[in-house]
Amino acid sequence: YNSYNNNNNNNYGSNKKGSTSKLESLFKKSYADKEDKEIMSEQGMLKFFKDCGVNPESYQTLVIAYLLKCEEMGIYEKDEFVNGFADLGCSNKKEIKTKVQDKVRSVQNNTGEY
Repeated sequence: YNSYNNNNNNNYGSNKKGSTSKLESLFKKSYADKEDKEIMSEQGMLKFFKDCGVNPESYQTLVIAYLLKCEEMGIYEKDEFVNGFADLGCSNKKEIKTKVQDKVRSVQNNTGEY
């Protein structure tokens, strides 16, 4: 547990949307494929998982795919990233990491629900 995670649960129960423009620029700058800007590159995915504190070889990547409602396994599209995290109230890497870690923790702690 990082101490800031405990103070950062104020998005629960609120309908605050994240900034799609900030998320789009984050995606483009940090994760987008050079040839196809609409999807995350392989390097981008590894960087994204690292930024979220997620092991790329674990089930935790499935938690992210679930959070973003991804249509295709192993492919993260820009629209899914932007709209998914905006709907979760995220606008930056720190908020994304907090949200992903909260969800990973809830999956780990709640085996009956999944």
